[in-house]
Amino acid sequence: MPESLAALVAAFLSFLRDREPEEYSSPSAYSQIPNAGCHKLKAKEFLPLALLAASDGEVRGKTRLQKLAFLTEQELIKQGIEPHEFIPYDYGPFSKDLMEDVEMLESEGLVKINVRQTFGGDDRYDYRLRELGRETYEENDPDYDWETVDDVTDGQDRFVCIDHFARDVTQDFGEMPLSNLIDHVYTEHPEYAENSVFY
Repeated sequence: MPESLAALVAAFLSFLRDREPEEYSSPSAYSQIPNAGCHKLKAKEFLPLALLAASDGEVRGKTRLQKLAFLTEQELIKQGIEPHEFIPYDYGPFSKDLMEDVEMLESEGLVKINVRQTFGGDDRYDYRLRELGRETYEENDPDYDWETVDDVTDGQDRFVCIDHFARDVTQDFGEMPLSNLIDHVYTEHPEYAENSVFY
């Protein structure tokens, strides 16, 4: 097969993979999803939505999502909030709980996970906020400012904290090259580099 034709076929297949399933393509179809329109989230479930919303609806790569969540949670810990447990892993801090929450959000129709094969033959996971996910994020995001937070044990104040720090971290690190992001995490939190395959 000529290279130009192979590239065209690959682009078409990529386009097909990125299309949303028919059942989620219109707002009226959301009524078919269990609990549609009434997703009251826990703080740990809200964090991935907040990161995606702050990232214009998409985070590319599992490692990037993990690092953004980890850096956000380092700020949240200072406020007495610790949604997920992270352990040292191949590329630094990793949370199995976070991945389980993202998969749950996908099963609820809030997040779309695209899996693509890299040139090296590995799978790359990209995360996109669906329309229902954006609506759920907005439903759960309290409409008041970070400066007014005075009790992080209150559910609403916790969500304000999560959203505030997710935006800060995404603004600072969301577009950073992945190798630089990993370097930053290792420099600031060397205890999470001990099992790394990155170096």
